[in-house]
Amino acid sequence: EKLSLPVTCVQGEGESDSACPSLKGPNIRTITIGEGHHFGGEYQRLVDVILRRR
Repeated sequence: EKLSLPVTCVQGEGESDSACPSLKGPNIRTITIGEGHHFGGEYQRLVDVILRRR
């Protein structure tokens, strides 16, 4: 099934189990923030990315 709504998938650098690489489509945006599961502690950047995409 195709997604018609915009989707932002956020992953940490080096995440081997992230679903982001498998998501495809014109409305999919993948963003890499920091490193690993905890985004390298870049939580404010994570918040900024999420709020910008609303």
